[in-house]
Amino acid sequence: MDFQQIIVILIGIGCLAWVGIRIYRTFNGIKDGNDPCAGCPTGCELHRQLREKRRHCEKSKPKSRKSCCG
Repeated sequence: MDFQQIIVILIGIGCLAWVGIRIYRTFNGIKDGNDPCAGCPTGCELHRQLREKRRHCEKSKPKSRKSCCG
């Protein structure tokens, strides 16, 4: 085995480890938090839909007034 093959094998193992860690962190982050897009560096379609749904629910929610006279 010459020097070039050793370097290629090390780079390949490093790439596989990096991909494995990224996949693990992606699924582990979804389990821990309520928001699946919390770890995303960019906006995604799911995150936009969640925000719109929250806004819609807040607007349509009837405001309750408490009566002081009971």
